[in-house]
Amino acid sequence: MRIRNVLGTRFSGKMGKDVVAVSGKGRVSDYLREYVKPKDPKSELQDQQRGFLRQAVAAWRRLPAGEQVWWDAARIGKSGYNLFVKEYILAKRQGRPVSALKPPRKRR
Repeated sequence: MRIRNVLGTRFSGKMGKDVVAVSGKGRVSDYLREYVKPKDPKSELQDQQRGFLRQAVAAWRRLPAGEQVWWDAARIGKSGYNLFVKEYILAKRQGRPVSALKPPRKRR
């Protein structure tokens, strides 16, 4: 998203510390609004999800390079890293062991 002034200069994203450039789908024009700090609900479920994400990232970093390549080769519309993190978090949420994670087979 870009905002242009009368001189033709383009702006995008945060400008200063109090104002951000905003554009939404279906809007005819871009506009500026005050920055509002995002609300963090800090719910138990959100904390659990963040913990799973931290564990998934640490598990990916511990994987041998060959296994990371294996996940990259199996990717389906996303990187091997993102696929691994997704499968790891799903396994944790479903109570399945993460030690037996294998990338899904590619669809043909």
